Amino acid sequence: MRIAEVAAGTYRIPLAEPWVSAKYRITHHEYVVTEIRTECGRIGTGWCQTIGLGGLAVEQLLSAYLAPTLVGEDPCNTERIWSRLWDECHFLGPAGITTLALATVDIALWDIKAKAARLPLHQLLGGMSDSVGVYASAVNLHLTQDQLLAQVDEQLAQGYETFKLKIGRNDPVDDLDRMRAVR
Repeated sequence: MRIAEVAAGTYRIPLAEPWVSAKYRITHHEYVVTEIRTECGRIGTGWCQTIGLGGLAVEQLLSAYLAPTLVGEDPCNTERIWSRLWDECHFLGPAGITTLALATVDIALWDIKAKAARLPLHQLLGGMSDSVGVYASAVNLHLTQDQLLAQVDEQLAQGYETFKLKIGRNDPVDDLDRMRAVR
């Protein structure tokens, strides 16, 4: 099995309502989706998310530089491919768009590998657990305490038991009051 084609695209998704944190106003997310197609027609999909900007830079790194080097490779050589791409991106730095681009490729390769093995990915990786704990996360620093409590009530109704709250208001006592109210 060999890689025949790699395609990446960026999708900008506006938020219904801007998120406001202690430093930023976020109006949209960008998702970069990479599809790797093998000669036998198997497709692996990987993705990453940026908040606000950077998606197009990740897509260009993938499309212009990384994707052409993947054609002809065996997609099951996940570690070898990742190491080579990491080395090729060395001078761009070990963070930011480099790691986001590599993540989309790595996820897509593991997707292909699991499909080829006809196994769910968690079993291919050793099957330690059949479930993964999750928590509710949202940018909520801009919400009033009543709005924050309504958000948490909605998350509770969805089955969440653990929550991530944003802190960083001008008055630390306000942060404590909000955390106590949620607790």
